[in-house]
Amino acid sequence: MNDEAMRVETARLELSQLKCETVQEALDEIEREYNVRKRCFPRWVQEGRVSATEARDRLCRQGHAAHIVKIVLDIVSGTADAESVPAELG
Repeated sequence: MNDEAMRVETARLELSQLKCETVQEALDEIEREYNVRKRCFPRWVQEGRVSATEARDRLCRQGHAAHIVKIVLDIVSGTADAESVPAELG
């Protein structure tokens, strides 16, 4: 088995050991934090605590994190379809 195949198999094993509730809780926390930042960033930009570019980038990264965790939740719960799962994890 080559390194890439080993990494994929390891990822599959780790995903199979996750509980849906744990992944859902992680997703809920990411979404909660996203909403807090979305409310706070405009004020923080105005106060000069963070630049508009940095605020936008952080929100984007937080959105990507939520998307990744949603994919993991779909895999763990068994509701993932072929289009939602990256080929290397499917």
